[in-house]
Amino acid sequence: MNREAMKTISSNDLILEVRDLTATVQRHGSERPVIEGVTFSLARGRSLGIVGESGAGKSMLIRSILGVHPPGVTMRVTGEVRLDGHDMLRLRGRERRRALAASVGMIHQDPLRSLNPTIRVGEQLTETLAFTGRSTRRDRAARGVELMRSVGFRNSEDESRRYPHQLSGGQRQRIGIGAAALTEPALIIGDEPTTALDVTVQKRVLDLMQETRERTGSSMLLVTHDLGVAAERCDEIIVMRAGRIVEAGITAEVIAAPSHPYTRALLDSIPRLDGPRLRRLRVPETGALS
Repeated sequence: MNREAMKTISSNDLILEVRDLTATVQRHGSERPVIEGVTFSLARGRSLGIVGESGAGKSMLIRSILGVHPPGVTMRVTGEVRLDGHDMLRLRGRERRRALAASVGMIHQDPLRSLNPTIRVGEQLTETLAFTGRSTRRDRAARGVELMRSVGFRNSEDESRRYPHQLSGGQRQRIGIGAAALTEPALIIGDEPTTALDVTVQKRVLDLMQETRERTGSSMLLVTHDLGVAAERCDEIIVMRAGRIVEAGITAEVIAAPSHPYTRALLDSIPRLDGPRLRRLRVPETGALS
């Protein structure tokens, strides 16, 4: 699909539409913008990578889309966000939680921190079902065992009774993927899902995410600082810097002919077997953002 073909996609085919999204942090009577004028869309069944170095605004963009902000932080978000037919910026409280539970599966960066250390992993896998109130405890336990088997646990019945600290980092992330796929959501979001894992485990986790997405028919947003990962796993790509999108398009086209100097700098910083051991990111001047 080329850029012209992307323009012909109707709104009915889009799982996510973000228009002119701006988010500011309000503190001590002043405001500081962290996301500025972001616009993009994601079609059903497609995968989109959001790429940029630490502090580029990637995770804050996801938080602004979902309406979930860090405790104690006051945010003002303007623009438009339509997610699976829901006007997210207008939803509040229980309505928003229900919309997120029905439409979004979230895979976090640190599975140990996102899992409750006092609850067995099998129960945590299916807690979204408990929220809907449409299943019994026994049904949820059986579903938890089934999900654990689907994400690669061989002894899923025994392992479902373990606590998070009794699992490896890769196993905990598999639990996160299983939980994200529980309701076969329209959209799966991975927020730096492999950052805390070694390279071998990273590949297994990314493979599992792709298999899960294909099995459920979900779209995917993959947030990563690794342009190589996005290039390999995503149909389309967004490059962010300082809270703004500096480049966007079909992944193969962006990688083959990046139009923004920041994207070229990210590509140049990827380690190569025939290059120097360490490469420093050559950041363009601030004026090159526009």
